[in-house]
Amino acid sequence: QPSAPLPDFNAMGIKALKLYITSNGGDTAGALEKADLIARATAAAAAGAAGTPSIQLPAGYVPDPGGSSLYYSADAGMYYSGENGGFTDGQGNWWYFDGNTQQFVAWT
Repeated sequence: QPSAPLPDFNAMGIKALKLYITSNGGDTAGALEKADLIARATAAAAAGAAGTPSIQLPAGYVPDPGGSSLYYSADAGMYYSGENGGFTDGQGNWWYFDGNTQQFVAWT
């Protein structure tokens, strides 16, 4: 399965950059400027491409602009959890994605 395209790091906010870096095995300590965070996000992305474990995001999902630990897709209107692989609408409802039917299925 091809990996999702990288987000536009220049367009991301500080919280989203930090979340991306830490979620992909990077460290934000000592990064004082946005340019430092962009460099670290780029390095974390390169390390992930080289085989370092990282969260495999569904296509179109980027770190939540609101700063949560979830990933968000404006197209789907859903959040994705890298911890449990589930999707949520942010209202307490959870789904998984059925690759065969290409639809969200409610977790019961």
